[in-house]
Amino acid sequence: MSQSFFPILETYTNNLFSTFGFPYDGAEIFEDEENCNINLKKGGNTISSASLSGGEKSALSIALNAALSKLIGRADFLILDEPTESLDEGKISELIEILKEFKGVSQLIVISHDRDFKNATRSRIEIYKENGISHIVGEEDENNENIDEKLGEEDESVKNLTNTQQGLFES
Repeated sequence: MSQSFFPILETYTNNLFSTFGFPYDGAEIFEDEENCNINLKKGGNTISSASLSGGEKSALSIALNAALSKLIGRADFLILDEPTESLDEGKISELIEILKEFKGVSQLIVISHDRDFKNATRSRIEIYKENGISHIVGEEDENNENIDEKLGEEDESVKNLTNTQQGLFES
């Protein structure tokens, strides 16, 4: 990989990663004989990405994927599968705000079981399983009315919800 690529990728990654509020000065992306690696800088110290917490790794992964998507620019969409895994409530809220403001792609698809994403999405498709059969409830509008009307708070199918695909944040 071209060494001239890394500074630009680092800049995009650092801009996104810094919005999560972790106490790092920035990421350093480099290549050794076999792999590309990422270290974080903190007060003059170098910290391997392998030693990060689960939430820090998730946030760094999201920032790096979004930066790659923006830099390469060939795909006009980004898919994030379970980006909230290992994030605490505060970081999930920050992620939602970051994704609302993300301008790197025209279509962002987030697959998540996290209910905090429910009210943050412009459109949503929910998939639930009942008696071993998957059902698509339908697309939801900005007011979150369509799916809520079909499922209802007391509907047994809500308890059997196994996969929620939520996405298409406004970009």
